[in-house]
Amino acid sequence: MRLLVTGFQAFGSVTDNPSQRLALHSGALCPSSWSVCQRVLPVSWLQMPQQLLAAVESGPFDVALLLGVAAGSDGWRVEEVARNSARHMPDADGLPPPAKKLCEGGPDLLASTLHAASLAEALNRENHPACASQNAGEFLCNAALYHALQHGERLAERIGFLHVPSDASTHSSPVKHKVFTFEQQLAALHTVLQAL
Repeated sequence: MRLLVTGFQAFGSVTDNPSQRLALHSGALCPSSWSVCQRVLPVSWLQMPQQLLAAVESGPFDVALLLGVAAGSDGWRVEEVARNSARHMPDADGLPPPAKKLCEGGPDLLASTLHAASLAEALNRENHPACASQNAGEFLCNAALYHALQHGERLAERIGFLHVPSDASTHSSPVKHKVFTFEQQLAALHTVLQAL
């Protein structure tokens, strides 16, 4: 198995992005026979697509699993689709998206090629609250999945996105929403990897 795992750098109130930590730990959760490529993507409308293109040049992979944080979520969300839209929201560099659409003339929706419902079911069986989601947002997580799916099999045979919840290290100040331990994050990711 050739596996690509990506996470995102810190941004805004997310001062320690769990998706970055998980991506960098992912190799230790996989069988030794797997070849794992780990990449941390910038929270940048302009730079992130370039980093994904660099990943294409390292491929193709059997699976590309993209990770991002859904701060405030009470569990894990396995994304089913990416939308060709970008919210007018500044990235970590303070820059807005260059256009309202991620790809002018591209499809409105692209479907994940990982079976989201099966992965959510596997997580729930291990007591990690999870669901299949049809809304990856309109920020960089959605954009990363859309661009990855546009690359298609040049990047990987199967491509999907897992939104992870906040953990105790995600924010520098106290939050009101539920947070998990990083050990729970690792266990959930291990469950997903086993179910691929």
